[in-house]
Amino acid sequence: MQCPTISICIPAYEMHGKGAEFLEQLFESIRQQTFQDFEVIVSDHSQDSAIREICTKWEHVFPISYLHFTEQRGNSSANLNNALNVAKGEIIKPMHQDDFFYSPTALQEIVGAVSRNPDFVWGASGFVHTDEKRSHFYRYQTPVFLPDTQLIRNTIGAPSVMFFRNHKAISFDENLIWMNDAELTYRLNAQFGRPFILETTLVVIRQWSRQVTHTLARKTVRLNEIRYCVRKHHCWFRFITAEILLRFRRICGLVPAHSGTSDLFESLVESHPETRQQPVDVGRGDHTQPQRKASSEKSAR
Repeated sequence: MQCPTISICIPAYEMHGKGAEFLEQLFESIRQQTFQDFEVIVSDHSQDSAIREICTKWEHVFPISYLHFTEQRGNSSANLNNALNVAKGEIIKPMHQDDFFYSPTALQEIVGAVSRNPDFVWGASGFVHTDEKRSHFYRYQTPVFLPDTQLIRNTIGAPSVMFFRNHKAISFDENLIWMNDAELTYRLNAQFGRPFILETTLVVIRQWSRQVTHTLARKTVRLNEIRYCVRKHHCWFRFITAEILLRFRRICGLVPAHSGTSDLFESLVESHPETRQQPVDVGRGDHTQPQRKASSEKSAR
């Protein structure tokens, strides 16, 4: 069987009772795509059957591989990695279950961009935000990659705006929840170079009260993750320099006044001046990248 061009990898869970509803909305936006050479992989951390039932309902519409993933439940990076592990497509397209495609030509544009730019390994597309009920779209954005400040402020966007070639070295750091996207883009730039930016709006990012940013990513979690990234990449000096640069850009009006993590930066320096020396346990307690391995509980649709 020939491998698909694109693997759409979706980490799923109950999402406070909204998981199945949001996933079906994402599936509907996938059904509308003009480019049809793709597979969908859903890695499910749920403890109920709602996500599985949605996948069963849609399996006659397009190819779906459903993975019931019981390890590291609640760790979105591990859940997404589990989908990446079995992806067969030439191109990987991560999609969070509460996001969806803005345009029916989204996959077509991604394939075209990758084909025309063989030297690029990864990229990101334009995106727009919506609320929980999709009542309106607001804040259209184009990703901008600023390597000097990427670990402080993610100017690329959420994982759903990213795409990359199927390279087995690419995975999300399972020690991270809030900074997993920023850290990955920082690492991708170091390993493969700058991203290809598609300015066209292709993805809708849903912002609502129960998403990870508003529930799990408390200030203490964010502080720990920043300290972890600083240690992992040996970039304490760059971190300080980047914060100074970010503040300068804010003063000059080059970035919004609310951007950056100044409060986190000051708390980090004030409370943890020894960041460079002390080990930080932010999850599994190691700083190595997980090897890609598929969940043993797989049901190929």
